Amino acid sequence: MSSILGIVNAAKPKPATVPITSLMDALTIILVFLLANYSDEESKHSPVRAIALPTVAGMVETVADQAILVAVDQDVIVVDKKEIRLIKGAAGRTQVLDRVAAELKSAAAAIKTKDGKPPKIMVQADKDLSFEAIEGVLFAASSVGLTQFQLVGKKDMGK
Repeated sequence: MSSILGIVNAAKPKPATVPITSLMDALTIILVFLLANYSDEESKHSPVRAIALPTVAGMVETVADQAILVAVDQDVIVVDKKEIRLIKGAAGRTQVLDRVAAELKSAAAAIKTKDGKPPKIMVQADKDLSFEAIEGVLFAASSVGLTQFQLVGKKDMGK
């Protein structure tokens, strides 16, 4: 009947398909990355000085004798229990960061890790401190070859 009206029977179009192979590849890569980099182990430490640590839900455990503890406050940086007073001005900042780098280098030389890699840096900083204050310490550590950092927080006790 359709041929009488002049309408030609056309083949039904094939439904569109989504190539899921590349999607599965991407999801597999993301899954492997997350599995390799996630840990929720707990670290036992106490804050240096009167630093109010931020509260976090998940924590990573680092063996205390395999890491260098660095505490950053408004007026002092403590590297492995050695206080370095902050000096105002750009020249003072450079001086302080040079001293921090030297202390980190000597502390790293004293620590022997199991795998022979440089130790981690555990950074404690007041929760109200800006990241720019911590950034200099991270730069000083990376300048002496210490590139694994862990920002320390206080475990959320489910308030």
